[in-house]
Amino acid sequence: MANLSQFQSQMMLLAGMLLLGWMLARRQLRSRGKAITQHQTDRELRRQRAEADQPRGVPLAAAPPEVQRWQVEMFELQRDLKAELDMKIVVVQSLIRQADERIATLRRHGE
Repeated sequence: MANLSQFQSQMMLLAGMLLLGWMLARRQLRSRGKAITQHQTDRELRRQRAEADQPRGVPLAAAPPEVQRWQVEMFELQRDLKAELDMKIVVVQSLIRQADERIATLRRHGE
């Protein structure tokens, strides 16, 4: 091996450097792939935790107190308006029933 020419030794050095570069690049790509996979896993876990932390079935349960008060007021207003509408519907139905009865009475008397 001591008889290697200058050209052969330079080629061996170049081949060694290429092999070393290839190994380092491969190692870097592997670590990046693992980091990307880990980042995706972490992001998925954070998303799942955020979904789990959000209350279900109670709208705006995690909202500030002012928003919750406003929400309560809106629910009370909704309840009051629904009661008013229900009462008006009952009154209209009653009036329709009375009008039908009067129409039937007039038809009987007209015959």
